[in-house]
Amino acid sequence: MTTLVKGRASAAETPPATPGPTSLVPLLAVGAGVAVADNYYLQPLLALVGVDLGVGVGTLGLVSALALLGYALGLLLVVPLGDLVDRRPLVTGILGLTTVSLAAMTLAPSVGVLAVAAFAVGLTSVVAQVLVPYAVSLADDASRGRVAGTMMSGVLGGILAARVVAGLGGGALGWRAVYAGATGLTAALLVVLLRRLPAETERHRRNGRADVPYREVLKGVARLARGEPGLRVRAVYGFCGFAVFSAIWTTLAFHLRDAFGLGAPAVAGVALLGLAGILVAPRAGALADRGRSVLVTGGAYALLLVGTGVLALGADSLPLLLLGIVLCDVALNSGHVTSLGVIYRLVPHARSRATTVYMTAVFLGGATGSVVAASAYAAAGWSGTAAVCAALAAVALLRWLLRLAGRAPRARDEPFPEAVA
Repeated sequence: MTTLVKGRASAAETPPATPGPTSLVPLLAVGAGVAVADNYYLQPLLALVGVDLGVGVGTLGLVSALALLGYALGLLLVVPLGDLVDRRPLVTGILGLTTVSLAAMTLAPSVGVLAVAAFAVGLTSVVAQVLVPYAVSLADDASRGRVAGTMMSGVLGGILAARVVAGLGGGALGWRAVYAGATGLTAALLVVLLRRLPAETERHRRNGRADVPYREVLKGVARLARGEPGLRVRAVYGFCGFAVFSAIWTTLAFHLRDAFGLGAPAVAGVALLGLAGILVAPRAGALADRGRSVLVTGGAYALLLVGTGVLALGADSLPLLLLGIVLCDVALNSGHVTSLGVIYRLVPHARSRATTVYMTAVFLGGATGSVVAASAYAAAGWSGTAAVCAALAAVALLRWLLRLAGRAPRARDEPFPEAVA
């Protein structure tokens, strides 16, 4: 830790390696996508892992939850460092640990070893959430939501690619081959970022950095959560939304196999439906930039509730199942990118800490969704999963309605109303 803090001082003496900071955004988006993919190969492969290691959906739900809990812990302990130290050594150091953890998953001889390695991958793949506020800090106020949308498109693209690769690669070569490829890809990203990622510029440090000790940053996370009601509300939305997302994907491969006789390649085909959410995310961010974040949020979680209803009808109908997944995906991505834009405006001096609060809630929701949905699926099949998703969507929409009822009517359309909540 001392080395990292000292690195902050030396970074000021190092000139940036690129001609302009905004040119880094595409690279950072790709890097975030590759990094976040490491934590998403597992869910589409759960059925294959279960056959190989001889375990059922309940145990595999716990393994999936451990990966998400590891991510939540990484958000709590690692992401706040983005407000404190030069992100270049932070990002590359974490990627090195991710590479080692992926190699351990590739070679795991038992479900216990796999669970530990999955937790480690989750813990270290938080580098994606270091890169998002890094990119947002490069933007001016007028384009911050658009940059957040671009970064989230990279993240969502990584999630989509992980599912497609896991489905196709797992079906053709086995789940271990997928993790071997992920190990190599992450190592390649590490090399690229070592060569291309510059030390932070003075402008970048002024735009969202804090010169305080690490322990104070961690205390600041708790203070931020207590002191920003708008951030807490967004954390509730994120918890419920990602719990739905994780519930679907923890049990989907089992449902496709049990109800329709489809294998891992079908999971890849379903994953491609996520393109709808990727295309919508930047548009939702741009609409929020124009002062419509409240309305976008309400529309997103209303659509999510509708989507979970359609999911329930997909217990015996593949077309309805696919339609429900599309509706849920569009709703979740719209709500998520809108929340990111809001929290970055709420606390421009502490974006990484705001990301910590929000994304920790998101991944705690994901872990909860994995465990609860796996148990519900084991007890009641896909109807159990759909019921869990509908309950979570209803909680998010009810929270939005309660918040809307407490606002003055004009606040529904004023620019960035969360900032005055």
